[in-house]
Amino acid sequence: MEKLKGTALFLLITILIVLVSHPQLANAEKRELSLKTDKSIYHRSENVTVILTNNGDETVFIGGYPAWQISTCPEGEPVFPEVFAFLAWSLAPGESNISIWNQCNQLVEPGTYIVKDTQGWGLSAIFEIVPETAPEFSSNIALAVFMMFSMLILILAKKNSRKP
Repeated sequence: MEKLKGTALFLLITILIVLVSHPQLANAEKRELSLKTDKSIYHRSENVTVILTNNGDETVFIGGYPAWQISTCPEGEPVFPEVFAFLAWSLAPGESNISIWNQCNQLVEPGTYIVKDTQGWGLSAIFEIVPETAPEFSSNIALAVFMMFSMLILILAKKNSRKP
């Protein structure tokens, strides 16, 4: 228990030092950053791509990785990631950080989800996960199967009609 308290204190001090030495961490403005997903609708088990972009003219320093979390919407139950890295990193002007959530490692129920920043910028993006769909049975495939079946019946009928 003492080791856990010591680790927590160390992490808190580290975060405070990073915030003091990089004031942009606490003062980044929403208009300088954007947070989005590459699509608004995903099938269950499909990769979800999350993109954080610095649209401003100054480098933005960030504390913690990733700088966002995916939760159910509207309940707000955290879904991904399970673990955050206590890491100071930055995004230069025009730079993006692209992260992928591989749903195959953690299948979730179809529904609405939200990506929110964990830095206090007020950024978010909403997306939906829908059930996997069965592959469509093409009408061309159905026509081909019907034609082959019809030909087989004609061949068998001809063979049977030749027998005495």
